[in-house]
Amino acid sequence: MNQTQSLPDWLTDPVTNTIDVVNEAAIPTALIPWVYLANSMTQQITDHFGQQPAVAVHFSGLTKTRDWETSLLNLRQDKPTGYARHISLAINHRPVLAARSITRNGNTIEPLLAGLNTTPLARLLFENPLWLRKGPTLPLIDKCGNIGRASTWHAKDSSECLIVEEFFLFQP
Repeated sequence: MNQTQSLPDWLTDPVTNTIDVVNEAAIPTALIPWVYLANSMTQQITDHFGQQPAVAVHFSGLTKTRDWETSLLNLRQDKPTGYARHISLAINHRPVLAARSITRNGNTIEPLLAGLNTTPLARLLFENPLWLRKGPTLPLIDKCGNIGRASTWHAKDSSECLIVEEFFLFQP
């Protein structure tokens, strides 16, 4: 990670989405509070940089899930396909966060993701009391070496879930 970080290729090419769960010891100390942040990442970035980030959608559609995503989404191992939305957040045209949100294909969450367009996902998750974060935060690393996190969200009174993966493209 550096101040001139480019966007990871998995944002636009879901076939190259090599993202793995990583041991907490691999997280730089400065990123630990960001990885385990309980509040809205969009709000945290707004507070950190002093302005609302711009949202760019890079991909929205069906994609193969990774083994750990397949397990969290309770997908069949022989049909590891989900619906994903890949976005970036930028401050002054400089990308500061790359994100992947993925859910089971064909469930009621899919049209909500598709309908967001350039609206931050935080509006859905943090401003609507129907959503709950469940399970532990998983530290992640992508093939570019970007550190990130995965959080699992559930709609209340539903078994459907959404995995939100966020990768830091800046140094706090």
